[in-house]
Amino acid sequence: MPLREFFSDEEYASRIEELSAKVGSLAEGSSERRAVIAQLTRYQNERRAAAWARRQPERTAQQTELQALSLGDGLALLALPGEFFVETGDSIRVRFGVEDLLIACYANDYVGYVVPPAAYDEGGYEAGITFCPAEAEGMIVDASLSLLREVTNGLRIRDAYGRPVSPTSSDPPPGG
Repeated sequence: MPLREFFSDEEYASRIEELSAKVGSLAEGSSERRAVIAQLTRYQNERRAAAWARRQPERTAQQTELQALSLGDGLALLALPGEFFVETGDSIRVRFGVEDLLIACYANDYVGYVVPPAAYDEGGYEAGITFCPAEAEGMIVDASLSLLREVTNGLRIRDAYGRPVSPTSSDPPPGG
């Protein structure tokens, strides 16, 4: 999985300065102020993560491991290597479609936060501190579904809308 690309330290300094000034001009408790504070938090944390990444310039990707076990008809265990949002687990559950899919995080490895793409735009701590790029969540979801297909012989795979998908295809159905 590729590692995230970061802005220069100068770019972070500029963005942080701009957002810090903007926070002071917004009404206390307003939704706009909360959104600006979330972005400010993101850039402050991203700046720290970027500084750490710059100390290891040769590191451009990371290998990790997923694990899945079929525990019988309608029951499977998926082990993920980091901190995932509930939405990611829900997406895997809907698309896989087994009655019970147990998802364990922090398993076999730790890649940090794996953030859904929409969360990057929202800002906040997780989006700022992660070393994973926006596409990492999709890569993990796809690999998880492939692995689950393998250990369950392709049973009950569904698309993002819960519609059945052929076990041999990861393509969405026509019109989807």
